[in-house]
Amino acid sequence: MVTARRARRSGLAREPSAGRAVEPPLFVMTDHDRREFFAAAMAAAGFAATTSWTTRWFRPQDPQQPDGTARERQLREAAAKAKQQGKPLLVFVVPGASEKEQTEVYVRSRWLGAFLTHGGPTALLEVALCVPACATLAEVQKVTGAAAIEGAPLMLVIDVDRPGAADAPLPKVTRLDLDLDSPILAGKGRSYEPEDIAANKCHIEAGLEKLTTELHKTVHQHGLSLAALADAVTSRLDDDQRRALTTWLATGSGATDELLVRATAEVRRRLGESKDDVHVAGQQRLVEAIERELVHKPLPGGRWHKDSGCGSSPEDPTPEEQKNGQMIACGMGMVPACCERFLSFYTGQ
Repeated sequence: MVTARRARRSGLAREPSAGRAVEPPLFVMTDHDRREFFAAAMAAAGFAATTSWTTRWFRPQDPQQPDGTARERQLREAAAKAKQQGKPLLVFVVPGASEKEQTEVYVRSRWLGAFLTHGGPTALLEVALCVPACATLAEVQKVTGAAAIEGAPLMLVIDVDRPGAADAPLPKVTRLDLDLDSPILAGKGRSYEPEDIAANKCHIEAGLEKLTTELHKTVHQHGLSLAALADAVTSRLDDDQRRALTTWLATGSGATDELLVRATAEVRRRLGESKDDVHVAGQQRLVEAIERELVHKPLPGGRWHKDSGCGSSPEDPTPEEQKNGQMIACGMGMVPACCERFLSFYTGQ
């Protein structure tokens, strides 16, 4: 039975008219009702009955599903692409399987998703100097032949001249070490209060700025000047690709997004030699191409997910995921806008 108070709140209560019985109002769930219903349903069902459900939606999924080789295979493809294009490999390091590392999975997946989605032009222009991919340290060592890497670096910049070749010298590896707190502030990140939302936004923006600065420093510590990177990528372009770049720089058209991202270092170098208005307009078009090519498409070794606060869902669901459908919106979840889109390390392929 719906209470009169709740009926009035829903706007469906009617005043009785002469000689006419009052019709019972229809029930409309408010956010408060959803919270009450969700809590009651979970308690009534019991923990044992909901174990598989909560596991599916809240526990980090196995990044090696389904056959244990998907991410390694994608790393090999990324390394081969980096070698072909004359670019370094940029690895977003996936934590291991221990309980502590799985907590780090949550933190890194949100930060890296926010970094690529909301880090801004400077961040994307740095990432595009490399070929990005996600992998564990063990996978990096196996694919690239790098020496054992200690600790828990956040990112690695790696030369991949002859990845995996038995007689190849150890590749040069430069690590980016940065301790990141959770992007969601305790007591504030899931609050609807305007001051808490603002505080969490400032916290995330400060972290993204620090990430961008550290990546810029790491690329240069690796010994990769813009001129050296531009020379390397240009030397691997054919005549048609070079002409397409020249046409694009002169007219703003004629080059594909893939070519612009591949030759980001050369495009940046030539734009830097242009007049200010040409530089600004060209860089904006370059950043838009990077967004389409690297941010709006799957990243090797990872998948883009959306976090609703109640659970997550992939942007590119598999047939099985589409069949299972989405969870009920319980009305309890709240995620900072910068963390709604995150980079899951579960490939699902």
